[in-house]
Amino acid sequence: LRPLDERRALATFHRHLAALYRDLGDEALVEKELGRAIAMAESVRQMDLVHHGRIQRASIAFATKDIDAWARASQQLHEALVFSDATDMYRVRVEARANLALASMVSGDFEVALEHATDAMTVAVRHGLSLRKVSLRVLLGRILVKRGDRQSGKALIDSAMGAASRIGYQGVVSRAQAALLASSSL
Repeated sequence: LRPLDERRALATFHRHLAALYRDLGDEALVEKELGRAIAMAESVRQMDLVHHGRIQRASIAFATKDIDAWARASQQLHEALVFSDATDMYRVRVEARANLALASMVSGDFEVALEHATDAMTVAVRHGLSLRKVSLRVLLGRILVKRGDRQSGKALIDSAMGAASRIGYQGVVSRAQAALLASSSL
């Protein structure tokens, strides 16, 4: 891709490589690849990819206990929402809302988490984002379980597992199974 000067494709590649390194637990390489992805996208003014990279970086910040990192991450997600509203980049909106929902759930604000997750689901359904629809069902189920509505939450997670299995989204199946295990230990 580099010899072809395909910088948008390179930015996407580096962002996906960062996601792989995150799954492997190599945080130093995650930050390095996200930095490359964002810089590459900025160099060709591909702002949707810039925001996707920033959203990915924000989700990493929400996994820490650092309040300043949370504030920066929240600001980046809100900037991504402003961008998505101005440009009708619905994928950016779905990712930003899903991450805001996750952050709200972790901080214990379940009503706001449901609002963000529901908005993300609405956009995902409207635009046929099948993987996002399934993963958002898992997120909504987790929120409901944490809020105290275990039966509804488990039903959503079970339906997500079934849908993910039918269409071959093994990663979502694994996350749904982990969510079910976590909900049964509550």
